[in-house]
Amino acid sequence: GVNAKEVMAKLSDDVSRDTGLGKNMVTYYWQTFDAVYCPACEGTPKATVIFVDLYVPGFLTDKLIAGLMTSLASSLEKHTGIAKEWVFIHTHFPKEGHIYISGKVAKWEDVKALDQKAPSGKK
Repeated sequence: GVNAKEVMAKLSDDVSRDTGLGKNMVTYYWQTFDAVYCPACEGTPKATVIFVDLYVPGFLTDKLIAGLMTSLASSLEKHTGIAKEWVFIHTHFPKEGHIYISGKVAKWEDVKALDQKAPSGKK
């Protein structure tokens, strides 16, 4: 089977390298499903589907989000053996103050790295 902890560390390395986002800018969770109904998947050599629920902060540009998704799909294929064609990524775009993490409501200034500007150029 796949070692989720190892794969997630490798995803972090790949996405950070490909997008320029610091590793602390993206959090990864691994969750399995008890059942998946995917008629189109039946009979395929690797009939495993990966669903990614991706939350992106409002200060990321569309270009950066597209690069992040592309990098994530490529990295998942590389480290799990599941073809990119079976990776489905759904994005959520929370507004500032719409994320509760680390025990508080997050503001963009709290989320970005202390030594890194937000990709949009905000300080």
